[in-house]
Amino acid sequence: MLYAGALSYFAANDVNLKMLNKGKQALAYRQPSLGTFSTSLNPIYSFGVPRQVEMSGIRVDMDAVAQSLWARNNDVQIANAIGQQVGIMTSVLEHRIPEMLFTNDEHPGEAVSAVKALAIANAEGQRIYQVTSENVNAVLPVLNISSEVKDEIRASVAVGKKATVSQNNITVGGWTGVGYIIADPDTGAGAYRISGGGNGGFLEYYEGISYSVVFTLFIATLLATISAVPVAAVLLIALTAITLFHALMTFIISDLKLKENQCPEEMTALLIALMVVFTFLPIIKGNNNKTIIFSLLFYSILVDAIPAASPACLN
Repeated sequence: MLYAGALSYFAANDVNLKMLNKGKQALAYRQPSLGTFSTSLNPIYSFGVPRQVEMSGIRVDMDAVAQSLWARNNDVQIANAIGQQVGIMTSVLEHRIPEMLFTNDEHPGEAVSAVKALAIANAEGQRIYQVTSENVNAVLPVLNISSEVKDEIRASVAVGKKATVSQNNITVGGWTGVGYIIADPDTGAGAYRISGGGNGGFLEYYEGISYSVVFTLFIATLLATISAVPVAAVLLIALTAITLFHALMTFIISDLKLKENQCPEEMTALLIALMVVFTFLPIIKGNNNKTIIFSLLFYSILVDAIPAASPACLN
């Protein structure tokens, strides 16, 4: 199926070029090209050891898609303009082909490409910047995107290329990132790229089951508290250790969200203060394990609520 996706991509590209050749302005033929359709996997860990993987989506990476293109009247400007249109078309196929092959009414989904990401950002009212060597130092500081993308843009414009990028990340399904184009202004050839904001398979997976963990630990501790049968000390110690681990994971995930959305350091300081009050003080004061567990669970729920408002930091 993945191989069929790659073949479908190049077949659709070739059909579009044949339609272009029927016009009166230009001729274009695809050169030997390569790219991959692959599964994107997230590992699931237990105590630091991967025990299984979940497929999180389909990854399309067209490393080299090149065309030979000429204007029929040898006008370089026409050739460059049509070359840009062909580049946009090849980027569009990177999200349309996966959507057509791998989604339907029973299994809905949405793919993203550089062109689609920029279109979504534009529809959201974001500013779309054309970055050149003349304005790069003024534009990059106002972009709320990853430092890796900024570095790539800076390096590209330093050698005479131009970049098109939105001011902020966008979210499509479970993917968060930015779409951007790096192009040669003399030829129109360009790289159509997307950049993700993932934090690692384990953290993404743990974030997804966070509320289930809290509920399970709460019920287990509540039953241990109201049970007439004495609960073994080792069980309460185990519950305390698991709850402490959950509280720490919640802190890490929340802190990452705050940093991703460029929230002020005071919000991270608040997370640390809550960690001290609800996690370490009950332990230092020598409270029993049940009190410590309930305190940790309350902390996890409270800290989970703080990053929900973190996207507002980008506004």
